[in-house]
Amino acid sequence: AALNTNSASQNALHLALSNEYYDAAVILSILKSSPTTATAVDGKGMIPIQVACLNSAQHEIILAIAIVDLPIDLGAKEEAIMREGFGGSWWYLLCETDDLYVDVITEVL
Repeated sequence: AALNTNSASQNALHLALSNEYYDAAVILSILKSSPTTATAVDGKGMIPIQVACLNSAQHEIILAIAIVDLPIDLGAKEEAIMREGFGGSWWYLLCETDDLYVDVITEVL
């Protein structure tokens, strides 16, 4: 159900991050139960991290999305394994936010 979209191609995570429906507990539950929601693009071409940042979401929410959308598998023992389709949140935080979220990046690294 979390991956189902509305007429604007928004999934449950996009909606929970919007100012109209914002609920941190719901957001964290969606990320835990369906991590791929963090990579979904809505009808405006926005991924959830963009919605979160534009709506000034809590630090913990930005951090949670960044962790779920890591481009590498942290469980890999021998070598780095890239996670296909993940990493858009990292690109956005690093390249599009004028260092506003450098603390999130630093915390994860």
